Amino acid sequence: MDDRWIDEVENRKTKEMNRVFRRGVLIGTLTTLLFAITLAMVLFIGNVLPADLSAGLPAEEGREFQRIENLDPMVKLDEIEQILREEFLFIDEVSDEELMDGIFSGFVGALGDPYTVYFNQEVTRQLAENRQGSFYGIGAHLRQIPDRSGAEIVRTFEGSPAEAAGLMSGDIIIQVDDRIITDQDIHEIVSWIRGEDGTTVELTVDRDGEELFFIVERANIQFQTVTHEMLEGNIGYIIVEEFGALTGEQFDEAMAELEAQGMEGLIVDLRFNPGGQLGVVVEMLRNLLPEGVIVSMEDVHGNVSVESSDGRNAFDRPMVVLVNEFSASASEIFAGAVQDHGVATIVGTTTFGKALVQRPFTLSDGSSMHVTIAEYFTPNRQRISETGIIPDVEVEFDFQQEFENEDDIIDAQLDKAIEIMLGKLR
Repeated sequence: MDDRWIDEVENRKTKEMNRVFRRGVLIGTLTTLLFAITLAMVLFIGNVLPADLSAGLPAEEGREFQRIENLDPMVKLDEIEQILREEFLFIDEVSDEELMDGIFSGFVGALGDPYTVYFNQEVTRQLAENRQGSFYGIGAHLRQIPDRSGAEIVRTFEGSPAEAAGLMSGDIIIQVDDRIITDQDIHEIVSWIRGEDGTTVELTVDRDGEELFFIVERANIQFQTVTHEMLEGNIGYIIVEEFGALTGEQFDEAMAELEAQGMEGLIVDLRFNPGGQLGVVVEMLRNLLPEGVIVSMEDVHGNVSVESSDGRNAFDRPMVVLVNEFSASASEIFAGAVQDHGVATIVGTTTFGKALVQRPFTLSDGSSMHVTIAEYFTPNRQRISETGIIPDVEVEFDFQQEFENEDDIIDAQLDKAIEIMLGKLR
């Protein structure tokens, strides 16, 4: 499948659009933009405000409002804009670009699908860099934190500026330069951190309740999404952190090295893997699965497309796949496919449950949209949305770092995977 089929979740801001294009985009939007409707009601209809709040408000001079049925959305938008520019207390803190961003993001966001999103030119450029496998940044993998502000550092890349500066896994970034993180999307936060090669970014982090300050120099970062090692008993162990542009190549290299070392069984670790490019995971599975369906996808018109393996490169030794509740999207395609074909034992906890495919559409000004265009199913037509992949052997995540001895790591899920693999190899 073409790599244009992308499986990522991203959101926010754009540069200004001309008025003609804005008119075309905005027809009908105010029926869905709740903030505009609410604001119009509050400002136009006095009895919406409780008596104790409306009392004392200055009378509007020179304005006469008459209710008009089927008001042109652009006329209504102009009314709202006029009021905001004249009366909104903090209008000087909001740029025209931000107002336009809010309109486009709100229009798409009104669909109620968190995976169908609008991106401004800057974020669109950033996503393109991600797909190419390199960027200028600090070399840290971040994740959104549910129900709180900040971005958590999942890990720092080996030899990266982030590692050199002393940033650590578990640090919560709460401020980037002079920008305090509130409810921003993770990809907007990442866009703040990235920049030109050799420039610096100032980060304030929360580390176990203590605020720490770091100045980190940006550099050219190559995505290393695959790491591997040979465990005791000739068990190959491969960690796949996401399915990016270079992941397939890196996975093949890891497999070749493990094969050369005499690998007798394989553990693939997809824990915390948020997904990535559908075409990448499909090609990886073609080199592992026997003949048959890898994944099927159904679009809004009921059309079904199927990706299959011819089985010529099927992996012929025992396999265990590790997953957890943060394994999503392409990770679930991988886990669901090997589970349905019966070629691997799934160990861990039930996965995230994102079974939707997004396709990117580039707009004329360089901004873009990702639109959910299909739902995918496992080879046995198992539906994953909201239910996830249920592991064959359930083991709760119990990862513990013993600070007295930093080399002593307890990982119950990996230990169980090794135990199962050793049993298969006996």
